[in-house]
Amino acid sequence: MHPKIVNNFHIEIFEPLDKEIIETCCSDVSQNQQFHKVHSSINTHVYRYAHNDIDYYYKVFLQRKWSENLKEKLRGSRAHRSLNGHQVLLEHGFSAPKVLLLGKKKDYNFILMESYDHAIELEKCLLEIYTWDEEKRQRFLQELGTTIGKLHASGIFHGDLRWRNILIDFANDQTDIAFIDNERTTLYKNLPKRKRIKNLVQLYLIAPGKVEVKEQKIFWEYYLNENPQIAQNKAYWEKRITSKTNKRLDKKRKKRQKKNK
Repeated sequence: MHPKIVNNFHIEIFEPLDKEIIETCCSDVSQNQQFHKVHSSINTHVYRYAHNDIDYYYKVFLQRKWSENLKEKLRGSRAHRSLNGHQVLLEHGFSAPKVLLLGKKKDYNFILMESYDHAIELEKCLLEIYTWDEEKRQRFLQELGTTIGKLHASGIFHGDLRWRNILIDFANDQTDIAFIDNERTTLYKNLPKRKRIKNLVQLYLIAPGKVEVKEQKIFWEYYLNENPQIAQNKAYWEKRITSKTNKRLDKKRKKRQKKNK
């Protein structure tokens, strides 16, 4: 695949796309009524883009700080790092939206992805699980624990494993768990301890007030099934994860209290 230039954007095309889609993406999308802005971090702009009744997601990576130019020279643009993270997941059998198009013009870089509109965010899913029968609830938590367990057993660290970045699709009586926001998704030969703990704490921060302890234990049991070396020191890991999660929750609580004063 050879990069092309469209409207001064250097682009890479990974799937067949209409010429109109490519040219539209290489323009000022913020003024285009086909692009509808959706929630994203302060360091990105994300739009839902509709073309011929097909939805896509268009993600713009904003310049965060002066060191970004240096990081780009060493590790590639944020768009390229996101592409690499998606590819790591797909190559190891995990689900993530396909990146269809990548573009860069000076400090502006973007990716166009397939839509996962049929899926729901993990937090919304967790808010609904107590309306399900017990068998469905347990099966889902087993599948979630198994998937995250396999992710870590494969040596993959997700840079931001929060509820917005885990999508659940129940189409055709199957549970598909997909990962988005993969800019910092990294493959290690051996997953570092601190990276494993960071991901698990990010997940456990979702649970308080939404998932009862007995359901959390189902997730943990199936996670450990995929990581027997962690199961051998189960008490140690539980203590580390619980301690760090409680510290993060306490920090969040104090921040809210300060904001409400």
